[in-house]
Amino acid sequence: VDSATALITTVGLVRALPVAPKAVLTAGTTVSAASPGGLQVANGDFASGLTVHAGTSVTASAGSRFESAAGGGGDGRIDSDAALRDLSNQGADIWFRAQFVQDPAGYRRQPAAVQLNCAAGCNGAAIAAALLLNPRNPIWAEGDVDLDQAGALGSAADPVMLIVTGNLTVSADVQATGFVHADRITWTAPATAWWDGALVSRTSFDASTVATLRYGKPALDIIRLRYGSFVRAPGGWNLF
Repeated sequence: VDSATALITTVGLVRALPVAPKAVLTAGTTVSAASPGGLQVANGDFASGLTVHAGTSVTASAGSRFESAAGGGGDGRIDSDAALRDLSNQGADIWFRAQFVQDPAGYRRQPAAVQLNCAAGCNGAAIAAALLLNPRNPIWAEGDVDLDQAGALGSAADPVMLIVTGNLTVSADVQATGFVHADRITWTAPATAWWDGALVSRTSFDASTVATLRYGKPALDIIRLRYGSFVRAPGGWNLF
């Protein structure tokens, strides 16, 4: 060996989810539930506290429940937020930047993001396979997704982070833990299905069956603090 070189590099985590949503369910336009008791939404976290946050309106069928943190003095709903509605109306790119602090193309190119071609639609099996092969990575589904496979999706230790550029349909008896962002969300699953974490739709959320949604702060904290891509910090490359 004629020489030796020491190299020190400082890297930082670019978070896949920079800021967790404050509501269990966020929709840029409308939230609707047609079935009796169609929305069962609970958020016991004092720091967030919101159950449903909608840009235009929340239309909930009889028997729906909205449970915020104890002592909160309300049901945690924001039925009409003009700023959220206006953000949705500006289009997918502007909305995405506001949620993730970077543009969609840049987010999709990051090393940690697992890309799925869903131009012809992706089913629940395709999403489950991607999660199995890529634990703790954000899944980027380009197109529509139908979660049509019953069973667990994500876990407390490895929650799912799913970004769907098209429509997300939850049609099977899914027990999901984690975060999802989609252009639109449709819920047609059996009443035994549930989502523990948070759901964000740029446009609407429509449920034709009972949708049971819970705010999962532990899962969101894992995603927020541990998911993403490491990049070299400016000035962090030192050669000796």
